[in-house]
Amino acid sequence: MARHSVAAVLTLVLAFGAACAETGMRTDRPTRMAGEAGASDVYRVGFRYIRDRYVRAVTVRDVALGGLKGLSSLDGQIAVVTAGPTVTIQHGSRRLAAYTAPPPQDYDGWAQVTGSAVQAAAAASEPIGRAGTEKVQQAVLSSALASLDGFSRYVPPSDARESRALRNGYGGIGITVQQVEGKLKVVSVMPGTPAETAGLRADDAIVRISGRPIAGLELREVVQQLRGPEGSSVILTVARAAVPQPLELTVVRRHIIPVAAIYRREGNVAYIQVTRFLQGTARQVARAVADAKREIGPSLAGIVLDLRDDPGGLLDQAIDVSDLFLGDGRIVSTIGRHPESQQTYDARAGDIAAGLPIVVLVNSRTASSSEIVASALQDNRRAVVVGSNTYGKGTVQTVFTLPNDGELILTWSRFHAPSGYALEGLGVLPNLCTAKKGATAQSVIRSLATADARTNQLFRQWRSSTTPNPARSKPLRANCATDPADTARREIDLQVAKALLTEPALYQRALFVANGPQSAFRTRRESDMADPEEQ
Repeated sequence: MARHSVAAVLTLVLAFGAACAETGMRTDRPTRMAGEAGASDVYRVGFRYIRDRYVRAVTVRDVALGGLKGLSSLDGQIAVVTAGPTVTIQHGSRRLAAYTAPPPQDYDGWAQVTGSAVQAAAAASEPIGRAGTEKVQQAVLSSALASLDGFSRYVPPSDARESRALRNGYGGIGITVQQVEGKLKVVSVMPGTPAETAGLRADDAIVRISGRPIAGLELREVVQQLRGPEGSSVILTVARAAVPQPLELTVVRRHIIPVAAIYRREGNVAYIQVTRFLQGTARQVARAVADAKREIGPSLAGIVLDLRDDPGGLLDQAIDVSDLFLGDGRIVSTIGRHPESQQTYDARAGDIAAGLPIVVLVNSRTASSSEIVASALQDNRRAVVVGSNTYGKGTVQTVFTLPNDGELILTWSRFHAPSGYALEGLGVLPNLCTAKKGATAQSVIRSLATADARTNQLFRQWRSSTTPNPARSKPLRANCATDPADTARREIDLQVAKALLTEPALYQRALFVANGPQSAFRTRRESDMADPEEQ
């Protein structure tokens, strides 16, 4: 059984949106082999990684041919034709080059074919020749990965650097900025950051960075100037309302972790919103719990953990956040084709909330890492889940850094809840569903009185889905599906959560809905012993 060790080897990303790249990640940098150079180097390393690591077996041949078809996105006249053992590149009716197809899994041979075909296309096609190496690589690799699944993708070098900064933090000053009518407005200042120490405020307008006017610069260029090595200084010239002369502030950069957990008091309840799973998210959640204990004291009735609209992020952070509230039990299992992708993660002793009741809020945009947390706390009878079905993003992506500094984000495993069910295409079913037409907080609470064997049966059916099955998942999900744009549900969710946390009998009844008097499911550990073929 693994605990947190995998995160040191891989960066595993769990998210369905582009904000974090994906769900569960490991970051690898390739070792350059003798003779590897140029564009073919990128294809060679990429093809080999896909062949060895993708969640299901694929041939390099299919991946490479799928990639070459991407050239048509730059020039519609380019076509790839396969006939028997021959691969032909054409521009309209003109044949540009023909190659003998290498063996299906020969990544080196297919990289050479790809590199040569790209050169032939660039020589004949003005749009491709003008596009440049980076855009051509993006077209080829994006097309290659599009043939696999909806979550595997290629990220070009410039975007990859920004993704890494978001995931891991960066040398910066701790502000959020926005360009408004040619001005660079400070939207917010992160507490405890160099920007706050230097005296920057929300609504300040930055007019110069180290003496250079920001007028005419794109936002990306501005961000690059604000960031820099930790310990270095940047001088900001700031215009502030009601202050006649511009201010000059010297700010010393340091390592900045984006805010991912936001705490506020709701009566005697701690409300903690987790927006994404980045490096340091678990520390921020732990700090939020500590702040709540300090502010509310012995009257603290419980915790609302709001995972609505959270697209996910790093797998190790999902495990760490779950572990904050679990003294023992399974958190998640991952199953893939590569040996390293087959892992189980268990909680360690200790619960920072000391058994306080927890309600987890979810909706259809709750995905990936946030689904791991919701299912772990629900299956271990540690929290009541309230809201609507989660997204069902049940796959883990590995992030691989290519020789050009771009990133290959590749689906590498599927994850399973502690009770054994596969979350892919299914998601997490709430203990209390607020998605019913005409639902109010009062009607949702009243539904606890009529929760019966049929409800328990629904959870048993849900948890028996050990492999992704769209035909089976669709009718199950129909029991608690809602439109995420229905903002009225958000307030209902919170009202239900507060009612549960302030009335212990209701909370215990809600736990019973999903789990039965003792346990309505076998733990994943028991399933591992009973059904070894699943591994």
